Amino acid sequence: MKPFMLAALLTVSLASAASAQTDPLPMESRAELQVQQTHRAMRAEERNLQQSGQTQFDINQLRMQDRPEFRIGRGMR
Repeated sequence: MKPFMLAALLTVSLASAASAQTDPLPMESRAELQVQQTHRAMRAEERNLQQSGQTQFDINQLRMQDRPEFRIGRGMR
């Protein structure tokens, strides 16, 4: 009788573990949604800052092209 009980218990535990893997995940809470929204906003702000920095760098490079005294290897001789 004990082997039968053990086999039945094992079967029930395996069946519940298998069903737990196929159940859909619960919906995200409002707090999780807010955290995701905050992270998206932070990533967008970081991209904007990087683009602004690159634009400013490019502008400075263009300005230096027009000023021969700042060119490497030229001027100041």
